[in-house]
Amino acid sequence: VSQAELEKLNIPEKMLSQLRAAKSPLIEIGIKTVHNKYDESDQCIGIETFDLDSDESEGTKKYFSLSAPFLDTLKNGKILFVDELDSSLHPMLTISLISMFNNPKINTKNAQLIFTTHDTNLLNQQLFHKSQIWFTEKDSYGVTHLHSLAEYKKVRPTDNIEKHYVQGKYGAIPYLGTFTFAEKS
Repeated sequence: VSQAELEKLNIPEKMLSQLRAAKSPLIEIGIKTVHNKYDESDQCIGIETFDLDSDESEGTKKYFSLSAPFLDTLKNGKILFVDELDSSLHPMLTISLISMFNNPKINTKNAQLIFTTHDTNLLNQQLFHKSQIWFTEKDSYGVTHLHSLAEYKKVRPTDNIEKHYVQGKYGAIPYLGTFTFAEKS
């Protein structure tokens, strides 16, 4: 393991110096994934082993990295916070992960998932009750305000929340401003 890789792991310097002094070999852990390999006739002819870090997509890596916290949260009835849950994930995977928390057969201990997203596809009332959808909006001073969809009294169960959000009906639309490029003198 290189010095740069060790720094990324945030191992306390005292522990690293003790390992170096004891001349202990540092262990490198890698995760492998297995995929079926097929011939021209679509017959499985074996398996192919991939290195998770170097051979898999960002979405696969993120899905794998979320699996332990999701399972632990559901098993133990905890609260899990995830920033930008949808980042690098296919929308159907994101919906599948969210749905586990809404399924009483899976979520037997009332675990909660709190996440941020930019995926407007998730703004639908088949996936969430309106009390579960919250918006953030920055004011002109840069202060972020949080408000629930439930605060809007005229929201019907059949409303297209995604469409109304993009139209600005719930606020929380970014201020885009004008981008200009200054020439150097």
